Amino acid sequence: MISDSPSIGFIGAGRVGTAFGKYLQNNGFNISGYYSRTYSSSREAAEFIGCTAFADIGAVIDKSDIIFITVTDSSIAETAAAAAFGRRSLESKTFCHTSGALSSGVLKPLKELGALVCSAHMLIAVSDRFKSSDDFENAFFTAEGDCEPVIAVLEKCGNHFRIIKPEHKAKYHAAAVFASNFVVGLADIACSMLKDCGFTESDALKALSPLMLNNINNIIKLGPRKALTGPASRGDFDTIYRHLAVFGTDDRDKAAYEIYKTMTAILVNMAERKEEKQ
Repeated sequence: MISDSPSIGFIGAGRVGTAFGKYLQNNGFNISGYYSRTYSSSREAAEFIGCTAFADIGAVIDKSDIIFITVTDSSIAETAAAAAFGRRSLESKTFCHTSGALSSGVLKPLKELGALVCSAHMLIAVSDRFKSSDDFENAFFTAEGDCEPVIAVLEKCGNHFRIIKPEHKAKYHAAAVFASNFVVGLADIACSMLKDCGFTESDALKALSPLMLNNINNIIKLGPRKALTGPASRGDFDTIYRHLAVFGTDDRDKAAYEIYKTMTAILVNMAERKEEKQ
């Protein structure tokens, strides 16, 4: 049975756990507290939110209806085993990890004890434990597994969500990496190239920011294909060859050269598909 006002606890007190906990508290949920292998992390998160810092993993489970496991992907299975250790039953509990790539199957030890297990991943870049809670307001979530209790929480918060198949999680998460982490990497390459042209990093960011923001807005409004501009979109291969000639022989330039070639091939293909649609 799903409680109308579940008590929510966290195993893991890093950026996601702390910021998400504050977001849930701001939406009226009771946060029972935090457990972390590093007690100082639990204490910092608990002091920020005004809840309990648990020194024992069993205590946060006992005091919570829904337990979010917000640890690194490589620690989730180990955490699930630790949470299940010594327990006879967890039938009244819901455990939810927040990995984008792993399914709820990694929580099998908890499910075997009768707990509901699921995963819920937020499409948001959480950069700060104490300043990112408001960013969750517009975050889109995906969920899979026994996710009804967690979906009820998201619905109360007003977040959009989609149920996803477990076998799609790795590909889904790779898509998120393309849209988020790779964009950061490409921005770093662009800034480095402008620094080679005499820009400071601050000036490079100032110069590139309007371009990046304009592209993002066009993608949102028009879709990727219609938002495409630049030499690849118009078949300007003379310009592309001039670009390829500027890369040096150090490791950074070699990597940037390969990325440029790969991305250009993708953009040329996009442009051809764009023409076919017209």
